[in-house]
Amino acid sequence: MDGSKYSLPNTPDMIKEFGGQDNQFGCKPMALGSCLYDVYQGLVLDAKIAHYNSSERDLAFEHLQHTSENDLILYDRGYSAFWLALAHIIAKRNFCMRIRSNFNKQTAAFEKSSKRDAVITLNPNAEMIAQAKEKGLSIQAVKVRLLKVKTTKGEYLLMTTLLDKTHYPRKDFADLYHLRWQIEEAYKTQKCRFEVENFSGESILSVQQDYHACMLNHVLTAISCYYAQGYINQRVSKRKRAYKINFSKAISSVKDILVNVLNDYLMDLDIRQCLQTISKNLTPIRTGRSFERIKVRCRRPMLRKGYRYA
Repeated sequence: MDGSKYSLPNTPDMIKEFGGQDNQFGCKPMALGSCLYDVYQGLVLDAKIAHYNSSERDLAFEHLQHTSENDLILYDRGYSAFWLALAHIIAKRNFCMRIRSNFNKQTAAFEKSSKRDAVITLNPNAEMIAQAKEKGLSIQAVKVRLLKVKTTKGEYLLMTTLLDKTHYPRKDFADLYHLRWQIEEAYKTQKCRFEVENFSGESILSVQQDYHACMLNHVLTAISCYYAQGYINQRVSKRKRAYKINFSKAISSVKDILVNVLNDYLMDLDIRQCLQTISKNLTPIRTGRSFERIKVRCRRPMLRKGYRYA
């Protein structure tokens, strides 16, 4: 689970509904989006768009109802909270989240110690207990595992409910936590490829419709890539590198048939032809690559051309 900010059309209704970011020119309308994302299949399992000042933890709590028992959920360090950890324990969900050393006295002591792997029972203070009760959670023991994990970015402090050190050795957690980066790539795809912020109208309903239409399109494209992958596995079996489908090209192909699919105009043969078309656009899988993250601001019109000049 993770969240991201979205720029909205600059209208009073947007500011009233979603709030925004204050600057020297006034208030820039923005919203907070949150996703429950399958990092293996590339599927958006649940998505919400909410007020800019909404809590990512509260949205994550709502996402939990769309998970199953024993699911493992990855979090960045902004999600660490006793009540959220307790919610996972009660719902029988596992989590692995990055935390700051000052989460509480126990984590601070662990960070300063020579230990690299320890199982503890969290000692909540009065404020933590009050927050849990406010969420309607029954207070019980929260046993977690603390780990120090080395990555290319430095040493991370992780907290997880995967307590068994035999089944879940510490050396595996660096790769596990790295999987969380897939949702960051998904947000980049939604903003730069699907152009989710390029809304078709200025109304609140338009924003909500466009946002969820983008998520639907993302899911349908990911599903199409999954099935189209079968067309290429044998074709590239003798090549030195493994190959996957070019997702940007797949987006274009799926968009061409999306309206007809939703209106049930296509026969199975046409869908197979679409999958074969998608499978022709390949890109090699290059493992072990790492680049410095550079934030580039994309300056696109906030409304589509046809709408702005109609």
